[in-house]
This record gives sequence, C-alpha cells and structure tokens, in this order.
Amino acid sequence: MAWASSDHAISALDAYTEEMRPRIPSDCPPEFAALMERCWHEEASARPVIRDVVKALDAIAPSKGSMVDNLIYMLEKYSRDLEGIVAERTKELAVEKEKVG
Repeated sequence: MAWASSDHAISALDAYTEEMRPRIPSDCPPEFAALMERCWHEEASARPVIRDVVKALDAIAPSKGSMVDNLIYMLEKYSRDLEGIVAERTKELAVEKEKVG
C-alpha cells in the first residue's frame, strides 16, 4: 500500500516534534494561527469550547454558504495539497534520520 508508508513517515516526523501538533503554514492568517494554538493548549481546561471557536471563526472570516459547503471546500483543498505535504514531511524525516543515524 503506497499510502501506508507515507502515513507512517508523517506520523514518525510528527512524533519527533516536541508538541505533536501540525505545523501552521507561514501564509496562515495570524488570527487563525492564534485560534489554532488556543485549541491546542496543553491544558484541556484552557482550550476554548466549540461555541467560542465558532464565534471566533465567524468574527475572523464570516462564512458565505453553509458550514458543510465550506468544510467540503477545505477538504478538497487539503486533498489537493496533501501530496506536497507528504513529500515535504518525508524529506524532513530523512534529514532527521541522518542526524540521528
């Protein structure tokens, strides 16, 4: 299975990072980045509840269309970008293996 090795590479690279969180893209708007970081807070009690996340998202980028339409759009965009993400993470894993090995 071609995807199995890619998933493994991404998981291994993510396990190698300190916080086990995805990297926030450099072109991500700062408001979204801040919200993601709040949602990933180490202390669960410090994370926002979903109602507050939805309010924050509506304030940052009021949605046009339904939430389902927006979700499908984002998933389609992610799937288009996934091949590049996997290739990048695989390269990073190889570099880290060379440092350790």
